Amino acid sequence: MLVGRPPGPHDGTSVPEDYDGVVARAPAIKLAFQSIRQVLIQQATTDPVEPMTPDKLKLMTEAAITACDAADGVRDRTVTDPMACRFDPGVLACKAGDGPDCLTPRQVTWARQIYRGIRDGKSNEQIFPGPLPTSEVDWVPPPFAADMASIATSYFRHVFFRDPKWDPSRLDLVADIARALTREDEDVYRTDPDLRAFVGRGGKLLLWHGWSDGAIVPGTTIDYYNDVVETTHEGHASDQIRLFMAPGVQHCAGGEGAWQADFLSVLDEWVAGGSAPERIIASRPLEGGK
Repeated sequence: MLVGRPPGPHDGTSVPEDYDGVVARAPAIKLAFQSIRQVLIQQATTDPVEPMTPDKLKLMTEAAITACDAADGVRDRTVTDPMACRFDPGVLACKAGDGPDCLTPRQVTWARQIYRGIRDGKSNEQIFPGPLPTSEVDWVPPPFAADMASIATSYFRHVFFRDPKWDPSRLDLVADIARALTREDEDVYRTDPDLRAFVGRGGKLLLWHGWSDGAIVPGTTIDYYNDVVETTHEGHASDQIRLFMAPGVQHCAGGEGAWQADFLSVLDEWVAGGSAPERIIASRPLEGGK
């Protein structure tokens, strides 16, 4: 979502002078690592032995809500800060064979691997964050469907490896993570946090992400915001950059939280009036409503 004049007669890419204001909602930052994580989810949800079915993912979400909903003092099925939620899928482990209300050991292992994010094979240091508790039902939107090429699979086939026969079963975590790290300087992989040229001419950036997003992990947007503040403003917060995290909201919409908001008006008022937004009023439609 953009406010300002359209791109000028250059190569089609945006430059700092193109727009006065930008709303970036659940941005797909660091696409190579996003794709590795998405392929892991695809492997888990299409596991030929014990797949993480939509019912099992819903079971996990409900358990996470039960475990962490009251942490903010109100039971409303919305976890305000899932980063502080200490939910472990092991609490759902089956005691006597597989069943609809439990996770098999294999499914628990899948879930823990996905939560822990992408880590360096040697140091075990986290390179890329994982999804948070309460995001599980959002792990299988259409891009991950078993009967179609997912976004991540297409990305690996046509951009990363340039091999149209590449299959998700060929994912090599150690080798592919290392390869992604070496290619971060290429334009398609890089997300530049240096916005000095943009903010120097008065540009405004509003970042927005749902805490329960299972398609694009919210931690990447938080990391990017911190990098922008550090790089662009030497570690000091600015009235030209704002980050809003929406409790209970899945990928751009849906979930237990409020996600309907007039971001364009907020951005327009910010750009025209100069007053940075301190909050954004959002609503959630009733069941079956709009």
